[in-house]
Amino acid sequence: MLIILRPGIIEVSLGIQMVLVASFFWSVIIILTKQLTNKDNSITILVYMYTFMTLLTLITAIIFWQTPTTNSIIYLSLAAFVGTVSHISINHAFKLVDVSMTQPFSFISLIVASFYGYFLFDESPDLYTWIGAVIIFIGIIIITIRELKLDKEIVRAKVNINS
Repeated sequence: MLIILRPGIIEVSLGIQMVLVASFFWSVIIILTKQLTNKDNSITILVYMYTFMTLLTLITAIIFWQTPTTNSIIYLSLAAFVGTVSHISINHAFKLVDVSMTQPFSFISLIVASFYGYFLFDESPDLYTWIGAVIIFIGIIIITIRELKLDKEIVRAKVNINS
């Protein structure tokens, strides 16, 4: 990540700072979700999350409210549906296996985001972005292989699709 961002060489803008803060909070959410999967099901965890986020963002929404257009409502509804299915799936995956087995797959979003950036926004990654991405990808492969070798029998025993 530091290779991609190059702090001190290029300006770390407000957008990048916000992404770093969001990444921190996302990691906290992952830890909390994994802890909750020990005693609650996926839907209950989702209700906790949506209730907390609604209360947390309500003041900001009231201050900056703009009535959405019909087009926006369609896109927001689609995003809400996909997000809900995604969160239920992630919550259930955390219940089935250790987080170290699921997190490497979350980096697939880097590939998807790169394609969106290139095809939709005409952004071309620079050399440092490619180097950083390759290092992250190699790290993911190493962690995945290591986890498969260390926990192979444990992972197989933990995966119960009926739970």
